[in-house]
Amino acid sequence: MRKLVYSLTTLTVLGLCSGCSQSGTLGSFGAKKSEEAPLKTAAASDQSMQFELARSAEKQGQLLQAQEMYLHMLDESPQDTQTLHRLGVVSSRLDQFDQASHYFMQALRHDKHNSEILADLGYALYLKGDLKAAETALRQATRENANNERAINNLAMVVGQQGRSQEAYALFRSVVDEAEANSNLAYVMSRSGDTDQAAKRYSVALTIDEDLEKAQVALLQLAEKQQVAQRLENLRDSQSEIRTAEVTPEVPTRRRQLEVHPVSSTSDDKWYDEKSSEFELPAMLDGIE
Repeated sequence: MRKLVYSLTTLTVLGLCSGCSQSGTLGSFGAKKSEEAPLKTAAASDQSMQFELARSAEKQGQLLQAQEMYLHMLDESPQDTQTLHRLGVVSSRLDQFDQASHYFMQALRHDKHNSEILADLGYALYLKGDLKAAETALRQATRENANNERAINNLAMVVGQQGRSQEAYALFRSVVDEAEANSNLAYVMSRSGDTDQAAKRYSVALTIDEDLEKAQVALLQLAEKQQVAQRLENLRDSQSEIRTAEVTPEVPTRRRQLEVHPVSSTSDDKWYDEKSSEFELPAMLDGIE
């Protein structure tokens, strides 16, 4: 794809040169300056075409290809905010969170009030697991644009992940209805491992809106996971009991202990009382220390 981008650039330049040759010799400095504007326009058009090709690859899930194209564009325009932003998004989708944060920060140096870039930075930090930094970025995004619903929704997820359920619910509720807010909070709780509370929230959501499909599916999946977890726990308990039974040593009887070093005796010698389970020393052992 990089070869394709290069080819498009080359064709554009060749076309421009062909136009120059047909117009004759430049002849003067003033004439050269008059043609700088078309050259800049053509370069901008070529950059725009490359960007659209990269965006198309990104939308189709061809992330590595899109990343390579954006990097080529960045080589040509190192301070282009739009390219830096998209590189951050693609890197984040590739789980390259450190790189993503770097590109987002570079983009914010040129457009520090951009709510969309701040929101994407916050989400990348959330995926990375840096919840405090994610919250800071997302709050800044909502300050820059109070109507950025994506930033508000992601902020609610970050807040909920930190155990502040009521605050998270209030944030969700500011952008979606009551059923959706409960369902979203249930999702956050399930990600945090609080499956019991998640199930309750999904149930509340379905009480409000019984047709809320995502809550129906999520509650079913949660119930299946809980059943599997219970089966695994029961299996582990059974295996533990079996292992305990296998390793528990058999308590040897005293008779067997004595038989390890048998003492010569007649068949009339009876030095073990079966009924009382007590030993009676044979006379031949009396007095031996």
